[in-house]
Amino acid sequence: MIDTHVHLTDAAFDPDLEAVLARANAVGVDRFAVVGQDYAENEAVLALAAQRDDCLAFLGLHPDRWADRHAPETLPNEAAVTRILEQIRQHRKHITGIGEVGLDYWVCQQEDRRAMQAQALAQFAGLSLALDLPMNVHARAAGLRTLEMLLGLGVRRVLMHSFDGKAGHALLGAEAGYV
Repeated sequence: MIDTHVHLTDAAFDPDLEAVLARANAVGVDRFAVVGQDYAENEAVLALAAQRDDCLAFLGLHPDRWADRHAPETLPNEAAVTRILEQIRQHRKHITGIGEVGLDYWVCQQEDRRAMQAQALAQFAGLSLALDLPMNVHARAAGLRTLEMLLGLGVRRVLMHSFDGKAGHALLGAEAGYV
């Protein structure tokens, strides 16, 4: 069994990561999709996956980085997104997918920041197609918009995470083969 979305590189796991993994193994989880949320965490994900065969690396940029609580000077810009896109290209042979990426309209309610999230998601989707990598996608308070974007861009392999949309909207993704 695979845990499809974990943040094992979070500092909270530092004291007992091996025990956490052992408990998961004891109940049948033998693989872990470890997702990154920014450049630095992506590096930690790569390091963990290099040490452990049971950890599958996913590199991304979490949409909450554009949250309203952040000061404008701390928001990801085009250069930050480009840097992570290059990080994904550079480590293509060592990663399983792209994520955590997506749209989060719950924490991001400013239209200009939502536009930045959407632009980044479109770039990650394009890279997913170019490199034939699946995506681990976060969609909170933006489920239909996220699905419409991904379907419109032709993305084929998607795991939806934090999807809180309507069942009918989820059906659109399920019909496209998304999980």
